[in-house]
Amino acid sequence: MGNFMNAVHLLGYGAKMFGGRKCQHPALAQAFCEDGEQLVGFTCIGTPTRALQAREPDNALARISAWGQAG
Repeated sequence: MGNFMNAVHLLGYGAKMFGGRKCQHPALAQAFCEDGEQLVGFTCIGTPTRALQAREPDNALARISAWGQAG
């Protein structure tokens, strides 16, 4: 999926992958699934209406903690 998204963005389109609860809406299931099937991912592709905004890099050190020594 990563290479597909890279290709879409390189072609000048915007895209976003949705999964989980966002794919369980009854209207999506009715549109794309047969009985007994479940949608696990959905990609929306379109023309961006504004330039992307840079995000602040995640601070990985704020999410990491040391494990205690056993014994």
